[in-house]
Amino acid sequence: MNFLVMILNKGVFEGKRILSEEAVAEMQKNHFPGLAVKFTPKIAEGFEYGLGEWIQEKDGNGNSMVVSSPGLFGTWPYIDKCRNYAAIIFVKTILGEQKKDVYLQFKQAVDDQLGGCK
Repeated sequence: MNFLVMILNKGVFEGKRILSEEAVAEMQKNHFPGLAVKFTPKIAEGFEYGLGEWIQEKDGNGNSMVVSSPGLFGTWPYIDKCRNYAAIIFVKTILGEQKKDVYLQFKQAVDDQLGGCK
């Protein structure tokens, strides 16, 4: 969670600069636009790939607004820059394609409570 908070705060954690703001911005760009992708895990289909994270949602200008890194065995860390929060979802028994739906429903429920972008 500390790492997510640092990324959410553009490279700063507990008042200390860990990564440059430019480095964080670079991580969250699509570095492969137009490139034919041979394989994308089912859980990340429809997302674009940054550096070490998936770009899950973008704004109207193409800037990443939600980045995530869905794990194979049930974790789903994500950062919602629009609503200014980070979260990690842990599940124990959901395997396969249905877990993406569960994660997205959870995020939608949180977003419904938080409202629109800040």
